[in-house]
Parts: sequence; C-alpha cells; structure tokens
Amino acid sequence: MATDEGMGTYIGFALVVRFRTRPRRPLDPSLDFSARAWAHLLHRVFLTGFSNSWIDWAARNSPASEYLQALSERFGHASYWYAPTLLWLSSGSHTLTGLCWAGMIASLLLALNIWPRGMLAICFVCFLSFVSAAQDFSAYQSDGMLLEAGFLAMFLAPDGFRPGWGEESRPSRASHFLLVWECFRIYFESGVAKIIGGDPQWRNFTALDEYYQNGPLPTWIGWHMQHFPHWFHAVTSFGTLALELALAWMMFLSRRIQSCASSS
Repeated sequence: MATDEGMGTYIGFALVVRFRTRPRRPLDPSLDFSARAWAHLLHRVFLTGFSNSWIDWAARNSPASEYLQALSERFGHASYWYAPTLLWLSSGSHTLTGLCWAGMIASLLLALNIWPRGMLAICFVCFLSFVSAAQDFSAYQSDGMLLEAGFLAMFLAPDGFRPGWGEESRPSRASHFLLVWECFRIYFESGVAKIIGGDPQWRNFTALDEYYQNGPLPTWIGWHMQHFPHWFHAVTSFGTLALELALAWMMFLSRRIQSCASSS
C-alpha cells in the first residue's frame, strides 16, 4: 500500500533534501532535460489512471463510505493516517466522479505545461485519495509506483505558471538521485522477488515458456512470441534476471562508464 510506514519517512526525507540541500554544481544539461521531460510526460500515465479509475470504480459507486467507516470505528483518529484521502469529507458518487475528473483535467493542463508543479500536486492528492480508499481496485504495485513517481515529479518540474523547460529553476541533484533510486528499486526488487520466491521456473529458465499466454494483458505480439523455441525463452529469462539483478546497478555509475559499457 502507498500508505505504509515508509511513506512518511520517504516524504520527510524528500522535503528535507529539496528545501535544505542545494546542489553545489548544476546537473548535466542532458540529465536536466531528461528529468524535465519525464515529469512532463507523466501526465499520460495519470490521465490513463484517472480515466480507468472513473470507469472501474466511481461509475460503479464502490462502497468507499463503508470502508472508511470501518476504519474509523477500529482506529479512531489514526484512521486518517491509514487512509489519507479526501473522501473523508464526502464519499458519495458525485465526490468520486469529481475526484477523477479533477485528476483528468489536471493531467491535461500538465500536458499543456500550465503550472506543472501545481498540476502534479493535484494529480498526486487525487490519486492518493483514490488508492487509499479503493480497496480491491487499487491493490496493484503500479499504483504505488505511480504515487511515488508523481511525488518525485513535483520536485523535478519547473517553477512558475508557464515555465517552459525551466532553465532558471533546475532540479536539485538530490531529487534526481531519488528518481534513479525509484527506477533501481523497481528493477532490482523484481529480480530479488523472482529468486527468493522459490519458483523453480526462474532457476531453470523456463519461466517465459508459458508467460506470453498467461501474463496479464496479453497482446497479439505475445501470441507469436509464445511459439518461439525453448532456447529463446531460456535466453530471455536469463536476460531478464541479468538486467534486474546486475545491469540495474549501472544506474549509479558515471555517465562515462555507462556509455563505455553500452557501446561495448
């Protein structure tokens, strides 16, 4: 869940490094542009998330009020920490719909580069409100990753109402490191979970033999991939583990070493 104990520590640390720590030298221009572009293009993910949330949850009038009432009866005032959501004010169908539409409008304004930090803050608060009360509709790892990415994007996005690419308000090195840290954890923890989970298919490189027809959201390309020979699936299984457990560490190396490794 996005509301676990580490979330408060993470937010506190990010606020400290943003407002108390300033970089001694500016970021590499290419890294600066990449961070800005990433924060700007995040609107596509938020727009998809809010539209799907409205279709799957708000339009079906999910009983968020019953869930929040149960939390209040069990934890009292601490329930606001377990479920940090605006739905404590009202959890009716109109509020649910308004929450999703506010997020979608903020996502579109973010695409137009209108007050990007403000729009990202609105997207973060609205999506956190949804995830905290949606129960089974938000029990996905991707929801937590989007929340963390949206929170980081607020420190990477430029200041101002129409800031352009924000050449005069560049992100701190600490905020860039936290973005790299999130990407690293996504890959490395996935690889660790494959190994310590005890699934023998990853150990004998047969995990992808049936993956393309059993994995979530299969595509027409997956149908063709499924019919490739076993050696191909074994190689891609090994490559997946190598990427997640070994190559992911290269995110922390210098750009010169990364360029030499990729060219070789």
